[in-house]
Amino acid sequence: MNRTPSASIRPCPAPVQGGAGLIASRTASPRGAEPTESGEWDARRELRSVQGPRKRRRSPEKVRVELGGRQDKKRNRLRELQPLQTLCQGAGEGASALEVDVDQYTGPVVLTPEEDGILPGEIRVIPSGEADAELQEYLVQDYMQQFAVIRSLPSLESLVDKWRLPILPMPLRSFSQRQTLVLDLDETLVHSWINEGDHEHDLMFKVSLVTPDDTAVFVRLRPHLLYFLEHVSKWFEVVVFTASQKAYADKLLTILDPGRRFFKHRVFRESCVELMGMYFKDLTLLGRDLARTVIVDNQPQVFGLQVDNGIPIASFYDNRDDTELLKLLTFLQKMMNTADVRPLLQEKFGLRRMIHG
Repeated sequence: MNRTPSASIRPCPAPVQGGAGLIASRTASPRGAEPTESGEWDARRELRSVQGPRKRRRSPEKVRVELGGRQDKKRNRLRELQPLQTLCQGAGEGASALEVDVDQYTGPVVLTPEEDGILPGEIRVIPSGEADAELQEYLVQDYMQQFAVIRSLPSLESLVDKWRLPILPMPLRSFSQRQTLVLDLDETLVHSWINEGDHEHDLMFKVSLVTPDDTAVFVRLRPHLLYFLEHVSKWFEVVVFTASQKAYADKLLTILDPGRRFFKHRVFRESCVELMGMYFKDLTLLGRDLARTVIVDNQPQVFGLQVDNGIPIASFYDNRDDTELLKLLTFLQKMMNTADVRPLLQEKFGLRRMIHG
């Protein structure tokens, strides 16, 4: 017996092929929408209910806020440079470096050639600033004493344990192809003293030697220091190796380079080899390939254990017209693609000939 369908019962529409049609064949809308006049649900509305709400365009105000946040992060990175930038500006350092020829850097001590009118093979000192005959004689005697100390050094094997571990971690992948540049601190990059006196200084800080903050340290920066560090930090893995006490040197380096952007590693007096009341810097302690490692120091005797890896530099005290870092920078740029730095340094500075004759 056929029955007429009740008026309250709505016939279900036939399913339509396709994804939208299958969704449209559902008998209820999750949004509670009313069916269309044809009795079918709105496919686009049902599809949005499954996919979720539309992505709304961000308002220009929100975009500006996000861009402002990114700029703030960039400003925070630039703030790491502000301490050294401010100090260098106070020291009178210009924004651009001087044009210096590569061949101008000879180091502070050279062997006189025959055409100079002096006996060939004599040691001549080229100081950072002006020097009279008396100062020249003093500097020559000082270098002669340092060379005598180097000649008297025992073999490295008798001074250090061959099984000791390197003090530096393995270089990062971004630094694995770079040479390692080891920089001295005092009289090479800065000059520091305790009693203020009448000398001009670029910064002052306090360190704790006996009691908290009991000693005031005054520091003068070598001219063109910032320009030098900005370049060598892009070319080399830069390590500071100083014979100074960690309480002083670590605080000074934190002031100069709070974000460790320039100096990747810091090595202090406790890592030096002490002998005869003097401190020597053993480069093998760093765990780097000596063929790709160079040290810059104003005292040649401190790298006497690896003379062929050393670059001497004139001591810095108060010469505001000093350009040694600029001259050195041009030589380092030439050296950084050398497979083995030792033959180049031997030929350039001739320290081994001065020491052993």
